[in-house]
Amino acid sequence: MFPKKHTTAVLCALLFLVLAGCSNYSGHSDSVTNGTEHFHKYSEANCNVPRTCSCGLTEGEALGHDMSEANCTSPATCSRCGQTDGDPIGHLFVDATCINAKVCNRCGTESGRPLGHDFSDATYDAPKTCKRCGKTNGTKLKLSESCDMVLADGQDLNGDCYELVANETEDYNGTSVEIGVIKNNEWMLKPTSNMPFVDIDGTPYGKSVQSIYKMGYAKILYIGNGCFLFESDRENMIYNVESKESFEKIYDIDDRHICISYDCITWFTTSREHVFSDIHYVSSNNPLLIIDHYSSGSLDGLDRVELLDTNTMEVFYTEINYVQLEQVYPVSEGAFAVGIWLDKIRFYSLDGSMLFDNNFTLRYSEQKIWFNNGLCSFEILNDAGTPYRITIDMDGNVVESVKLH
Repeated sequence: MFPKKHTTAVLCALLFLVLAGCSNYSGHSDSVTNGTEHFHKYSEANCNVPRTCSCGLTEGEALGHDMSEANCTSPATCSRCGQTDGDPIGHLFVDATCINAKVCNRCGTESGRPLGHDFSDATYDAPKTCKRCGKTNGTKLKLSESCDMVLADGQDLNGDCYELVANETEDYNGTSVEIGVIKNNEWMLKPTSNMPFVDIDGTPYGKSVQSIYKMGYAKILYIGNGCFLFESDRENMIYNVESKESFEKIYDIDDRHICISYDCITWFTTSREHVFSDIHYVSSNNPLLIIDHYSSGSLDGLDRVELLDTNTMEVFYTEINYVQLEQVYPVSEGAFAVGIWLDKIRFYSLDGSMLFDNNFTLRYSEQKIWFNNGLCSFEILNDAGTPYRITIDMDGNVVESVKLH
């Protein structure tokens, strides 16, 4: 038996040797070199090599490459080590267009410049048009621009456009004119002397077209529903270019009553000086014009309103009870208004029956009075002489009133 103090020393030595047997972090033992113990110290694994100790011992496996997809400008590339594989796939360009340069449909890279439009000249059938992409610019050439002059033009509510055009020639015998009709930029009637507005001698009522406009001899106007109006100091002629029907009426200079009706704009003429200066378009669904009116002049008589159907050019009459008729307003939505003695106004249907009994006093007679979507607005004076603008429906109910200053 060892002495007690020797036993303690031996146990301590054995414990040291046991502990020294755990020679590294991984639990492996190594031999002692030159009396010094060796502990493994591993480098990180990479794409090609696993974790490796300086002594050459490895642990685990290499990571392997993490390759990205090749793109237009770069081959497949490892995101860890940068090693490449193969070649870039190159751009896949879509051809340039009029407004875009060549563009790679993979990465969006542009190359060069847009081609730009290659416009063909405008024609009578089409505006300037790009030969490559079909884009248009501007409008078609107007047939009327090939004519000497446009006598009148206008547009109906359905979008149809009408132009009355003329070509005038002059020689040693004088001047002559041919008149044609263009509808929606296409010839409806090519210029001819066989037109209602042209006299047998080839001139409009013996006057040159230039003199009509420069000297104010007459006016030619589009009044809608496919109709043109020739108005001079002696007569009115209305010609429907669709039906080829015409109407003509001779008037004394100061005895003319014609009442043109058109969408939201109305005017009338009662003297030579008041010549259709404000005409626009006739509503395409209202072909009726009031062309004259007559007062009976007797207390038991009937006043007569003369109407014209501009589709057929037929004239018919509506008789109303004697009211000392002084003013007639255009037909609108199957009704018309008349101004009577003492500036009163009444409304009638086309059969001559009064729509409603009212006692409105007009503020002034030269107003544009018509129904539009069942409503009619005009200015009146109340019993105190205060002006109001009222709006009525077709039953005569006042739906709105505004005091005027």
